[in-house]
Amino acid sequence: LTGIQFFSNRMHFDHETGVAIGIGEHGYDDAHIPRSHFDDLLWAATTVFQVLSGENWNSVMYDGWRATSWVSVIYFLSLVIIGVFIVMNLFLAILLKNFEDDSGDDLQVTETQVEKTQHSCHSTSIYGVVDQILPTESSSSLSCFSQIKLASFRIVSNAKFDRVIMFLIVLSSICLALDSPLNNPRSTFALNLKRIDLAFTVIFITEMLMKIIAFGFLRSPNAYLKNAWNCLDFGIVLISILGLLQIGPGNALRALRTARVLRPLRMISRVPQLKLVVDALFMSVPAVANVAVISLLFFLIFAIFAVNFLKGTFYMCDGEQFRSLADEQVSYITNPIAWGGLNISEQQWFDVGAESCEASTWDMTTIPSSRAVCDCLATGEWIEVIPQNFNNVASAMALLFEISTTEGWVDVMYAAVDQRGIDRQPTRDSNVVWVFFFVAFLLVGAFFVLELFVGVIIDNFNKIRDKNGRGLMTPAQREWASTQAFIMSIKPEKRIQKPTGSFRQICYNFVMPNINPRFDQCIMFCIIVSSISLATTEFGDSQNKLDILERINVVLTIIFTTEAAIKIFAFGSCY
Repeated sequence: LTGIQFFSNRMHFDHETGVAIGIGEHGYDDAHIPRSHFDDLLWAATTVFQVLSGENWNSVMYDGWRATSWVSVIYFLSLVIIGVFIVMNLFLAILLKNFEDDSGDDLQVTETQVEKTQHSCHSTSIYGVVDQILPTESSSSLSCFSQIKLASFRIVSNAKFDRVIMFLIVLSSICLALDSPLNNPRSTFALNLKRIDLAFTVIFITEMLMKIIAFGFLRSPNAYLKNAWNCLDFGIVLISILGLLQIGPGNALRALRTARVLRPLRMISRVPQLKLVVDALFMSVPAVANVAVISLLFFLIFAIFAVNFLKGTFYMCDGEQFRSLADEQVSYITNPIAWGGLNISEQQWFDVGAESCEASTWDMTTIPSSRAVCDCLATGEWIEVIPQNFNNVASAMALLFEISTTEGWVDVMYAAVDQRGIDRQPTRDSNVVWVFFFVAFLLVGAFFVLELFVGVIIDNFNKIRDKNGRGLMTPAQREWASTQAFIMSIKPEKRIQKPTGSFRQICYNFVMPNINPRFDQCIMFCIIVSSISLATTEFGDSQNKLDILERINVVLTIIFTTEAAIKIFAFGSCY
């Protein structure tokens, strides 16, 4: 309604110059009206919805600017900020709130489970793990392999070892980024990269072997391959080995070399925060699959409906020959009448003997389709309105998925609104009722169903975080942890002692806000003036304006320098 008050019947522009034509001015009735306008309530609401979806909203804003003034920018920015950043995000907020309500009971842990977990945590240590994996060091019958196993376990369990491996993974990723298929394979740079890649592969193989020796490969309780992240490392290292050995034909070898880009994924297992995110993604797979089934059902319903009514309708007569036709011929293509209703001169428009023209088969009562007339008057120019269509369910599903991303949906809606049926020439706004179909689909398919994916993933992320973190704490422990987190978040400022010298005390009293608050107020005023002077600079400024701004800049620079000098004298090293 606000848009109607501002822009109704104002978005009329000259076809050639694009200049806005006011109401009552010459050429107003024949002016170009953009598809997104505010001339009536339906199209005003549709245009607002287009802005909320983010599809070419800036073009609508510029049209409003051209039609009125720059003040229209305030309207569109308010619409984007309030509508997109606040109202539309309420969809996700409501979903997450419902997830929390549904899963609240699942996250509660009984006191018995907490006590058992706490007892387990206190009684288990790294030494217990060592006892399960290795014989004790005091054993007198340590074999050579057991000594190697113990040494390997000490190395791979060291935090410094993980940091070194992470650093090497970063360097390896940088080298992969520097590599390019356009590099000359015989150049010094490419050869050095190959040698470096070989060195990294050897190091990662050594790391893998040490972990296998320390934990066992498959059968032991803490075996290397029983950890999913180690399986990822093992696969990446194995691919690197096959690539170095050049096993397989050329295409397969190239694919193996491409798989080296998975190497940076090894960092995930070494960063707990990243592991938490990835674990949330994997745990969300079952729930995401359920949401995907729901999405497919909704998409299928809309697709079947669209196919039934829109198949074969996204076509029109257009091209060089069509644009060269007379207005009467174009009118006949758009609204054909019975062949007997044409006079002799009009029937002579048609080349009856042409292979593509079926006029010879028409009798006096035949009303040809727009396509049949187009084949006679503009041969071969019955073309698609847009590349997408609803001709079958598969195409419809693909198009609906594209629309659900809010990309290009307006063009598809315009094609549906203009269509008049199969083999009929479209005209503007012939079936505006299709606006409701596309708006309804976007509300369901984009703003509701697809948001479920985000809600499911975030919900699983919170479950894992609670399970691994405060989910196993008693209420008292949670309160203590919250208090500690609050204390850690507070960053107390270091108290500045009053200097001893008389001159420094004068400077101190002059700049301290609790003693002389006007000093800070004056500096704040100078900062505002400086910002305004910088903001008023624009292209094409006169020399007088530039001189004035330069003088203001010099004065403000002196003030800020003086402020810094006084504070240095007052605070010394604490400044």
